[in-house]
Amino acid sequence: MTLISRQYHGADGDKYMTATTWQKPNALPILVINLERSVERREWMQRHLSELGLDCRIVDAIDGLEEDLQRSEYYNDRKIVRTRGRRLLSTEIGCVLSHKKCYELMMAEHIPEALILEDDVVLSEEFPSLVEEILNSDIPYELLRFVCSVKALTGKMREVAQIDSCRIGRMRSNPYGAYAYLIKNIGARKMFKALSDIYLPIDFLMNRPWEMGIDDLICGTKSVWITEEQDLSTIRAGITYQPEVNKPWYFPVTKVADKLVIMFRKNLLYFYRAYRDRKTAIDKKTDEKR
Repeated sequence: MTLISRQYHGADGDKYMTATTWQKPNALPILVINLERSVERREWMQRHLSELGLDCRIVDAIDGLEEDLQRSEYYNDRKIVRTRGRRLLSTEIGCVLSHKKCYELMMAEHIPEALILEDDVVLSEEFPSLVEEILNSDIPYELLRFVCSVKALTGKMREVAQIDSCRIGRMRSNPYGAYAYLIKNIGARKMFKALSDIYLPIDFLMNRPWEMGIDDLICGTKSVWITEEQDLSTIRAGITYQPEVNKPWYFPVTKVADKLVIMFRKNLLYFYRAYRDRKTAIDKKTDEKR
């Protein structure tokens, strides 16, 4: 997989890379989130990506098993207990902070766009060409998640583009998954700012784009999936256990209120983006006919 990179200057005069067309290998930064103690998984990911002709940069994950991240200044315990009736586990908070670390890196190094992967993801041989097609297109997005699920593959979607058997578009109710996604610098900045208030797992937060003010799309594809071998997945280790907490007396009310707000805001955003999505789809079809 190849892309071309050109140098531009930021407002501070620093040079940075921006991907435009595919000619120079590995010009698109690929950030892999991996726990420092998970050596075997890191080596497997590097080997896996190398076999696809891809290079990557390892971002050391924040280890929620090594420290109690429920004490983190960014964690909003009261908010999740009020709306979800439970607390985030330290490992869940660590996962969110690990993604935030990638966004901070993009901001610090003026990276215009990156592919972010968790270390339990598996990519098919077709995945590089899919990314190539997307980057060479004019599909407007700030965050584009690759999701392999029944909902993403067959659920109702307002499509803006279709690449081979993969469909790209906006869903009124997004599928979960933050294991593989493209994000632009502006999207990283918005996510970084939003994650100063952590009260949900990362993929739940990404399903609330209105809170970040981020323009997100979903790519339903079978070219990417997460491994089912529990011993290979280390970033999310231990996040399935959710201890009981003493819910506040008003929890039934706040739970329903939160769901109603989500329903209203996701529908409002879906219809707000309708005109541009349809225009993008029409322009795409017009270009294909030429």
